[in-house]
Amino acid sequence: MTTVDLLQEFEQNYSVSTADITAKIGQLQSLLPSERTTAINEIRRLLSEVEDLLEQMELSVRELEVGSTERNRYENSVRSFRTDRKNLENEFKKAVQRLQRASDRDELFEDGLSVDQEDQLIANTERLERTSRKIQDAYRVTVETEDIGNTVLENLSSQRETLHRARDRLRVGDAELSSSNRLLGVMIQRVIQNRLILLVVAVVMMFFLLVFMYRAL
Repeated sequence: MTTVDLLQEFEQNYSVSTADITAKIGQLQSLLPSERTTAINEIRRLLSEVEDLLEQMELSVRELEVGSTERNRYENSVRSFRTDRKNLENEFKKAVQRLQRASDRDELFEDGLSVDQEDQLIANTERLERTSRKIQDAYRVTVETEDIGNTVLENLSSQRETLHRARDRLRVGDAELSSSNRLLGVMIQRVIQNRLILLVVAVVMMFFLLVFMYRAL
């Protein structure tokens, strides 16, 4: 059996197991209290088996050629499966919590609570759930804001480094320009000096030529 065949078998097992977990979570509410403990333990066992299955998939994926289409596909599949498993685990925990709250309410009602007290208890429970959701939402927003802030700070740091490098290049350019200006000034001075020397030589030669011509007459 090839690695791809093995991974395909893992995918099928994963689909069957997660479908079974989803069905069992949905049935928890309708079970008798005496049956719930067994069902909860069974779901925990299935979640553990799914975790083992995902670990085996990860090991098998590593045997595929790096950068190949098959490896990229199964790496994405494993990431998606892990997200699904996490969601199933969270849904399972919520279902167990709902059962626990329902059991606690039943015990209180058996102690002789009035209808008004029952309604008040239910209202308080719902209010606590809404508050808990708001706190979770606020925490999520805080985390997202922190991530955005970190990204902005990283961008600012990168831009600052870019500006520093640009400033350093400008300084080097200014220094080179100043050096070029000084060199150009020296060259201009030398050109002027050479022209003056040529002019003096020409005047002297002209003078001697005139003297020579005068004597020749």
